[in-house]
Amino acid sequence: MIDMREKLGTLTKEDVLGVVGLEARRSAMSYVWPAVGILAAGVVIGAGLGLLFAPKPGRELRADIGVRAAALREQISRQAAALRSAVDGAGEASGDGDLAVLEGSST
Repeated sequence: MIDMREKLGTLTKEDVLGVVGLEARRSAMSYVWPAVGILAAGVVIGAGLGLLFAPKPGRELRADIGVRAAALREQISRQAAALRSAVDGAGEASGDGDLAVLEGSST
């Protein structure tokens, strides 16, 4: 009798429903998220096509994109340098050296 209880204790809802040919009901979100993903992909593709068929000539559009990409790269570099100096300054202000922080030792 104990052996039968152990076997029945491992059954899941999906096991029982599968025996009679049914499956669990999907939640509303399992329908919504794929639709949102498809919508987002459509937006990205539409924006790309809009850039390709923009009224600017291709050479001018590529130059504009290059200028914006360079500006973004420069901004990211400045922020990374500021973050590095802030981290280095915090380590020096606490009295711990970089080696001590990396080794995990505390004073």
